[in-house]
Amino acid sequence: MPTFIKTGFWENRTLPKQGYKGELNLDYFVSTLIPAVTYAEVISALGYTPEDKSMSAYSMRVNNTNATANATQTTYRSPGIQTYTGSIAWTGTTAPSGATNHSYNWTQIGNLVTLNITLKYAVAGSALTVVLIDLPSDCPNPIKPSGLTSASEKLYIGCGRLSIGTTTSSTTPIAEVSIRTNSTNTGFQVYMQNAASLNVILAQATIQYYTS
Repeated sequence: MPTFIKTGFWENRTLPKQGYKGELNLDYFVSTLIPAVTYAEVISALGYTPEDKSMSAYSMRVNNTNATANATQTTYRSPGIQTYTGSIAWTGTTAPSGATNHSYNWTQIGNLVTLNITLKYAVAGSALTVVLIDLPSDCPNPIKPSGLTSASEKLYIGCGRLSIGTTTSSTTPIAEVSIRTNSTNTGFQVYMQNAASLNVILAQATIQYYTS
């Protein structure tokens, strides 16, 4: 039923039913006299630009400015724990052997990558000082800092340990954990060096580096 607003006169009118003379039929007024507008037209008239809520794969929204602003997309990746099957080279008398339980995990937020690698063997090696672990194939490549672009140069430092057991604390501290370019300058490796030789059965490293 139409909605009327009375304005003072009471004269009945003929069809179409528009009420009494002097009344305002709101339904008729809205449907015939006010032009229809779309949502986009209203938004445009208000000067507002709505944000696009869709997002690219492997991304998150951030505001990397010093002021209030619409969010922009940056990289976010976290594949979870995976089995490590890359190349491992030991320096010393005998490399660890037997059944292995090697894993790695990495996360990228923006251009910062955090990598963790664990190498677990069934049989300990002997008199070991260094291990070189190829960067996992799905990890982003590091950016080489200015002046560190040659083969075998150390690019970023981290922390870790070479250990004689999973519950044993080594009496010989680890000297260095880093990411370096390989000897042919064609790839990247996690480099771990101990201060003295150990019968290593476990190697663990965590390192952060920047990527493009």
